[in-house]
Amino acid sequence: AQCAGSDAQKIICDVENPSYKNLSLFSLLGGSPVPGGTWSDDNKLRGLDPVTGVLDAQLITSGGVYHYTYTTPDTAGCLNNKAVVTLTIGAYAGVGSQATVCSESGSFNLFNAFDGTVMGPHSNGRWTNSSGQYVPSSLDIGKIDQKMTLQFTYTVPPVLECSATAKSVNVLVTILRKPQTGKVTNLTLCGTAGLADY
Repeated sequence: AQCAGSDAQKIICDVENPSYKNLSLFSLLGGSPVPGGTWSDDNKLRGLDPVTGVLDAQLITSGGVYHYTYTTPDTAGCLNNKAVVTLTIGAYAGVGSQATVCSESGSFNLFNAFDGTVMGPHSNGRWTNSSGQYVPSSLDIGKIDQKMTLQFTYTVPPVLECSATAKSVNVLVTILRKPQTGKVTNLTLCGTAGLADY
């Protein structure tokens, strides 16, 4: 009678695991769901294939609770043709790295200081500097006239089902002074001196 199966829940606290790029929502349903239905993303996010029900959970940009509905065609004897999968995704702050940039570029996006070989961080976090002050993700570096290395911390809010504390990661940004041509000045040489002396 429950053609769509029964509702299901899953908590994902390690969404950075590569296996969650291809998560079968159909396999999570309880009961005996019949194939051939369609999936809908109740939160209208990215990553869901509505035909296969395969979800790329790593495309979801913040931790939280999300719902996906499976609907089968109306069939005689089918009392319930809808079932909902509830996913709870834990907070993920990314993997910090070190970046080097020249002040000549004028600005630097701090998100470019993450390790690009793994899943990027959730986007609902906030940046702070080494003094604990909030800073924008776009760093103004155009006026920096000496080499320096700065540390920033990115923090995403907690998802209680996975952790009661916020997740944080540090990144280092080394800023190099842009090349300076210097100022041209005239030089007067005395004719009695040999050129080799200069």
